[in-house]
Amino acid sequence: MSTETPAPSTQTAPKEPKIPSKLRKWLKRIGWTVLGVLVFFALLGRFSKEVYVGYGTVLEYFYNIQRDKVLAEYAKDTIGGETPEEVFDLLIDALKKGDIDRAVSYYDLPRQKEKRGDFERQLKAGGDFKVALNFFETVRMKGKKDWCGKNYENDNACVFVYKFITTEDATSSIKNSSDKIFIPKGSPEKWRVEILQNRFNNVWKIWRP
Repeated sequence: MSTETPAPSTQTAPKEPKIPSKLRKWLKRIGWTVLGVLVFFALLGRFSKEVYVGYGTVLEYFYNIQRDKVLAEYAKDTIGGETPEEVFDLLIDALKKGDIDRAVSYYDLPRQKEKRGDFERQLKAGGDFKVALNFFETVRMKGKKDWCGKNYENDNACVFVYKFITTEDATSSIKNSSDKIFIPKGSPEKWRVEILQNRFNNVWKIWRP
């Protein structure tokens, strides 16, 4: 019995398909790009944190300088009254004498620039301070000390209020606006003056209006 040796197969194992060179380059670029982006964001995260910390330090530094400057100005501001009533009377006296500088000096520091502008406009429009004097003298003589205590900023404060009923129709201007509010006759109305105590030297100052 003879055995036949099978002829060697001429078929070869299938080869894995090759990735076209253009596609291979494209995939390689994507790989490097993704890697670069990851490295970039890793470095950016560290860098941005350092920048943020540095920026916060700079802000804090300038904030402290400004704060110390403001506190020093408050400490030097000794013009005012020993009582709320005294500074109220000093303001009225300054307005009677037409002394804008002295009148403004009785206001709390953040309000002085604004009040100077108000008084100067009133002087330009009417030639005197009759409107302001009428307001402050009326509240001082006809009103009463309505409240004294700690305000929302924990400063000592007092409020003088004059309450009345309007006897005729009137209009009231809105600050920084051309609009006006109509107030009919018989309406309840009140004028108020707020006075604060400088916490650094205990001098009383006008706050508003």
